[in-house]
Amino acid sequence: MNIIWRTFLDHFNGSHTQRVLQEAFDLFILLWPYLVAGIVLTSLIKIKLSKEKVASFFHKNQRISIVLASLIGIVSPLGSYVVIPLSASLFLLGAPLPVIMALIVASPLIDPNLFILTAGAFGYQMALARLVSAFLLGISAGYITQWLMKYAVIKGDYIVKREEESIGNSRNSVNGKSGPDFL
Repeated sequence: MNIIWRTFLDHFNGSHTQRVLQEAFDLFILLWPYLVAGIVLTSLIKIKLSKEKVASFFHKNQRISIVLASLIGIVSPLGSYVVIPLSASLFLLGAPLPVIMALIVASPLIDPNLFILTAGAFGYQMALARLVSAFLLGISAGYITQWLMKYAVIKGDYIVKREEESIGNSRNSVNGKSGPDFL
Protein backbone atom coordinates (compact mmCIF):
# COMPACT_ATOMS: atom_id res chain seq x y z
CA MET A 1 0.00 0.00 0.00
CA ASN A 2 2.83 2.35 0.86
CA ILE A 3 4.39 1.87 -2.60
CA ILE A 4 1.09 2.70 -4.30
CA TRP A 5 0.65 5.78 -2.09
CA ARG A 6 4.18 7.03 -2.77
CA THR A 7 3.78 6.47 -6.53
CA PHE A 8 0.51 8.42 -6.44
CA LEU A 9 2.10 11.27 -4.47
CA ASP A 10 5.04 11.45 -6.89
CA HIS A 11 2.63 12.70 -9.55
CA PHE A 12 2.22 15.85 -7.46
CA ASN A 13 5.91 16.23 -6.52
CA GLY A 14 6.63 19.55 -4.82
CA SER A 15 3.10 20.91 -5.26
CA HIS A 16 0.59 22.20 -2.76
CA THR A 17 -1.66 19.28 -3.72
CA GLN A 18 1.02 16.81 -2.56
CA ARG A 19 1.24 18.52 0.84
CA VAL A 20 -2.57 18.50 1.23
CA LEU A 21 -2.82 14.83 0.27
CA GLN A 22 0.04 13.89 2.62
CA GLU A 23 -1.61 15.77 5.52
CA ALA A 24 -4.96 14.08 4.80
CA PHE A 25 -3.32 10.65 4.72
CA ASP A 26 -1.39 11.33 7.95
CA LEU A 27 -4.60 12.48 9.65
CA PHE A 28 -6.43 9.37 8.46
CA ILE A 29 -3.66 7.14 9.85
CA LEU A 30 -3.91 8.98 13.16
CA LEU A 31 -7.73 8.80 13.38
CA TRP A 32 -8.59 5.40 11.82
CA PRO A 33 -8.92 3.57 15.18
CA TYR A 34 -11.42 6.18 16.36
CA LEU A 35 -13.31 5.99 13.09
CA VAL A 36 -13.63 2.19 13.29
CA ALA A 37 -14.67 2.34 16.97
CA GLY A 38 -17.30 4.97 16.15
CA ILE A 39 -18.72 2.91 13.29
CA VAL A 40 -18.98 -0.21 15.48
CA LEU A 41 -20.61 1.72 18.34
CA THR A 42 -23.01 3.47 15.97
CA SER A 43 -24.05 0.16 14.39
CA LEU A 44 -24.72 -1.43 17.79
CA ILE A 45 -26.96 1.46 18.87
CA LYS A 46 -28.91 1.40 15.59
CA ILE A 47 -29.55 -2.34 16.00
CA LYS A 48 -30.77 -2.08 19.61
CA LEU A 49 -33.20 0.87 19.34
CA SER A 50 -36.56 0.98 17.57
CA LYS A 51 -38.98 3.83 16.88
CA GLU A 52 -41.58 2.31 19.20
CA LYS A 53 -39.15 2.11 22.13
CA VAL A 54 -38.04 5.69 21.64
CA ALA A 55 -41.62 7.01 21.27
CA SER A 56 -42.73 5.26 24.49
CA PHE A 57 -40.17 7.30 26.46
CA PHE A 58 -41.72 10.54 25.28
CA HIS A 59 -45.23 9.82 26.53
CA LYS A 60 -44.12 10.31 30.12
CA ASN A 61 -43.71 13.67 31.87
CA GLN A 62 -42.96 16.18 29.09
CA ARG A 63 -40.35 18.12 31.08
CA ILE A 64 -38.37 14.98 31.77
CA SER A 65 -38.98 13.82 28.19
CA ILE A 66 -37.30 16.94 26.82
CA VAL A 67 -34.16 16.11 28.81
CA LEU A 68 -34.42 12.46 27.72
CA ALA A 69 -34.87 13.46 24.06
CA SER A 70 -31.79 15.65 24.21
CA LEU A 71 -29.87 12.84 25.90
CA ILE A 72 -31.05 10.32 23.28
CA GLY A 73 -30.11 12.86 20.60
CA ILE A 74 -26.51 13.11 21.76
CA VAL A 75 -25.99 9.36 22.10
CA SER A 76 -27.89 8.34 18.99
CA PRO A 77 -25.89 7.71 15.83
CA LEU A 78 -28.38 9.58 13.65
CA GLY A 79 -27.43 12.35 11.27
CA SER A 80 -29.87 15.06 10.24
CA TYR A 81 -30.79 13.06 7.13
CA VAL A 82 -32.20 10.36 9.45
CA VAL A 83 -33.37 12.37 12.46
CA ILE A 84 -35.83 14.51 10.46
CA PRO A 85 -37.90 11.57 9.10
CA LEU A 86 -37.59 9.77 12.46
CA SER A 87 -38.81 12.86 14.30
CA ALA A 88 -41.73 13.22 11.89
CA SER A 89 -42.67 9.59 12.59
CA LEU A 90 -42.43 10.14 16.35
CA PHE A 91 -44.54 13.29 16.06
CA LEU A 92 -47.21 11.39 14.16
CA LEU A 93 -47.07 8.68 16.85
CA GLY A 94 -47.97 11.35 19.38
CA ALA A 95 -44.64 12.56 20.76
CA PRO A 96 -44.96 16.21 21.88
CA LEU A 97 -43.41 18.91 19.67
CA PRO A 98 -41.02 20.24 22.38
CA VAL A 99 -39.61 16.73 22.80
CA ILE A 100 -39.18 16.41 19.04
CA MET A 101 -37.43 19.78 18.90
CA ALA A 102 -34.94 18.71 21.59
CA LEU A 103 -34.15 15.58 19.58
CA ILE A 104 -33.88 17.42 16.24
CA VAL A 105 -31.44 19.97 17.65
CA ALA A 106 -29.23 17.68 19.75
CA SER A 107 -28.90 14.70 17.43
CA PRO A 108 -27.00 16.16 14.46
CA LEU A 109 -24.61 18.11 16.70
CA ILE A 110 -22.90 15.07 18.25
CA ASP A 111 -23.10 11.30 18.16
CA PRO A 112 -20.79 8.54 19.37
CA ASN A 113 -18.81 8.58 16.13
CA LEU A 114 -18.35 12.36 16.19
CA PHE A 115 -17.44 12.23 19.87
CA ILE A 116 -14.70 9.69 19.20
CA LEU A 117 -13.44 11.58 16.13
CA THR A 118 -13.45 14.87 18.04
CA ALA A 119 -11.55 13.23 20.91
CA GLY A 120 -9.01 11.83 18.49
CA ALA A 121 -8.49 15.11 16.66
CA PHE A 122 -8.81 17.64 19.51
CA GLY A 123 -8.66 15.67 22.75
CA TYR A 124 -11.27 14.54 25.22
CA GLN A 125 -11.77 17.98 26.76
CA MET A 126 -13.00 19.33 23.41
CA ALA A 127 -15.13 16.24 22.84
CA LEU A 128 -16.77 16.64 26.26
CA ALA A 129 -17.34 20.36 25.64
CA ARG A 130 -19.02 19.50 22.34
CA LEU A 131 -21.13 16.84 24.05
CA VAL A 132 -22.30 19.16 26.84
CA SER A 133 -23.02 21.97 24.36
CA ALA A 134 -25.17 19.72 22.16
CA PHE A 135 -27.05 18.45 25.22
CA LEU A 136 -27.75 21.98 26.55
CA LEU A 137 -28.76 23.28 23.10
CA GLY A 138 -31.22 20.40 22.70
CA ILE A 139 -32.76 21.03 26.13
CA SER A 140 -32.97 24.77 25.40
CA ALA A 141 -34.71 24.15 22.08
CA GLY A 142 -37.24 21.86 23.76
CA TYR A 143 -38.07 24.26 26.59
CA ILE A 144 -38.23 27.27 24.25
CA THR A 145 -40.67 25.35 22.05
CA GLN A 146 -42.71 24.43 25.13
CA TRP A 147 -42.80 28.09 26.17
CA LEU A 148 -43.82 29.20 22.65
CA MET A 149 -46.65 26.66 22.69
CA LYS A 150 -47.77 27.75 26.17
CA TYR A 151 -48.19 31.33 24.97
CA ALA A 152 -49.83 30.21 21.69
CA VAL A 153 -47.04 31.53 19.51
CA ILE A 154 -47.00 28.11 17.85
CA LYS A 155 -49.43 25.22 18.04
CA GLY A 156 -48.39 21.59 18.36
CA ASP A 157 -51.05 20.33 15.97
CA TYR A 158 -50.24 22.95 13.30
CA ILE A 159 -47.77 20.64 11.58
CA VAL A 160 -50.26 17.78 11.32
CA LYS A 161 -53.02 20.05 10.01
CA ARG A 162 -50.68 21.62 7.47
CA GLU A 163 -49.48 18.17 6.33
CA GLU A 164 -53.09 16.97 5.92
CA GLU A 165 -53.91 20.10 3.90
CA SER A 166 -50.92 19.65 1.60
CA ILE A 167 -51.75 15.98 1.06
CA GLY A 168 -55.35 16.89 0.27
CA ASN A 169 -54.29 19.65 -2.11
CA SER A 170 -51.76 17.50 -3.95
CA ARG A 171 -54.29 14.73 -4.51
CA ASN A 172 -56.73 17.08 -6.14
CA SER A 173 -54.41 19.04 -8.38
CA VAL A 174 -52.30 18.52 -11.46
CA ASN A 175 -49.99 21.33 -12.57
CA GLY A 176 -51.56 23.60 -9.94
CA LYS A 177 -55.12 23.05 -11.22
CA SER A 178 -57.83 21.38 -9.19
CA GLY A 179 -59.26 18.23 -10.60
CA PRO A 180 -60.31 14.69 -9.79
CA ASP A 181 -58.41 12.43 -7.43
CA PHE A 182 -55.63 10.91 -9.52
CA LEU A 183 -54.25 8.53 -6.86
